[in-house]
Amino acid sequence: MTVLSRLQAVTGLLFATMAASLLPAVAQSPQLTGMWIAIDDGFPRLVGSGIILPTEEILHFTSDGRAESRLLTIIGNETHYMCATGWGCSDMLAVREAKAELTGGSLVFRNRETTAEATKITQETQQLAANLTVISMSPQWVASFEAGGHRLRLETASMTRIFARIDPKRLNELRGALLPLPVPYSDHWRCFLSNATADDRAFDSVGGPRRAPGAWFENYLTAAAQLHRLEILTHTPTADDDLAKSMPDLAKAATMQVVNTILGQAAVWPKSVQERRKYRAPLLAITTIAKIGDEALAMQGARTLDPAYAGHGIAPAGIEALKKVLRGQEAGDREVSDLFCLDRKSTPQPRAGFDPFRGIPLPK
Repeated sequence: MTVLSRLQAVTGLLFATMAASLLPAVAQSPQLTGMWIAIDDGFPRLVGSGIILPTEEILHFTSDGRAESRLLTIIGNETHYMCATGWGCSDMLAVREAKAELTGGSLVFRNRETTAEATKITQETQQLAANLTVISMSPQWVASFEAGGHRLRLETASMTRIFARIDPKRLNELRGALLPLPVPYSDHWRCFLSNATADDRAFDSVGGPRRAPGAWFENYLTAAAQLHRLEILTHTPTADDDLAKSMPDLAKAATMQVVNTILGQAAVWPKSVQERRKYRAPLLAITTIAKIGDEALAMQGARTLDPAYAGHGIAPAGIEALKKVLRGQEAGDREVSDLFCLDRKSTPQPRAGFDPFRGIPLPK
């Protein structure tokens, strides 16, 4: 699309909006339906500056014409605490919703509203992030599809946003991949995402050198996802927790109804410290095996603490992949270091056309 044609499309959006308001709601365009993750530099720059938590914007379009802007908390294992302290009660919090209509190259959001979940946010930086989402920023965008329909470019006269289509299950696998490593998500997530999606043209715009992972990577993702689930459950506050007894926020967190998409909507949260321990045992056992290779010691400890260990196990191929990453990180394995960007930070540097929030007054 040329600059001239884009400007023509922008000026035509007013007419598209007027026409859309006269039409009944219709089913969503198959081109839009699904989940999209932002791959421009907007939110990562805010994360790198310490303004917001490690967060990505998610656009979710349903087949019946609804659209949501969501805030994805990348690490996702502190949902109860975030809920109790005003950040929102979901690791993929829906903050804005609307009816979406794609007509030609015009995407119009009608009946834009703040979600009920977002009204509970009290943290100012989380409110800022919600106000910067696509549905919040403008009711009308010029929309174009790239990379075979798997990358979505949204433009107004003053802003460009870029999103890549992503499967929800895959997204949860990728966001858990950094958890076993002692590195901050804010420094390494985007660089890792670029490498992990190196075979997907939709993610070409993430930036940086892209190094596709080896065949072991899928087994590692499965194992890391299981570790991520165990880590979430072992971090769940309970009413009889000693810290919860002395800290009002933790005591409040133990009673919260939260949604964690990594665990699924039907997650059964531990109700006591004793119940929580059954998740701690296999977590320790698996990491012990992967880090030092003492399978006998780890299995013995797991059985002692939790007879139900077998229900939380990881396949041998997953254990081997965990060994490669955890031991490789300590030994300086080049493949592991390159994939997870262990020798450099991934906070985006300024790229022309990739920082949609440049020029918008933001807190220091």
